[in-house]
Amino acid sequence: LRQRGFELRHVEPAPLAAPAPADILTVMVSFGHMYYLYDAPFCPTYINAYTWLPEVQRAVVRKLVGEETFEGVSPVDAFCGQEAARY
Repeated sequence: LRQRGFELRHVEPAPLAAPAPADILTVMVSFGHMYYLYDAPFCPTYINAYTWLPEVQRAVVRKLVGEETFEGVSPVDAFCGQEAARY
């Protein structure tokens, strides 16, 4: 990813209380707990990967860089019934 201009950072889960500045592209990827979106409703892009397995991590990267498309429908309500989380 670094070769493609991405910066990789590990960030401990924490509430995102306000929208990120528009000039900062933000993606939240959950590799296990599918309800983090409840704690970060202002995150513009949220990906549920459901597991931390290396194969899944590699698949998420392939999708993020456009080598594969995202497909599927979440089997859970990642919005936790909170209508505000959908916006």
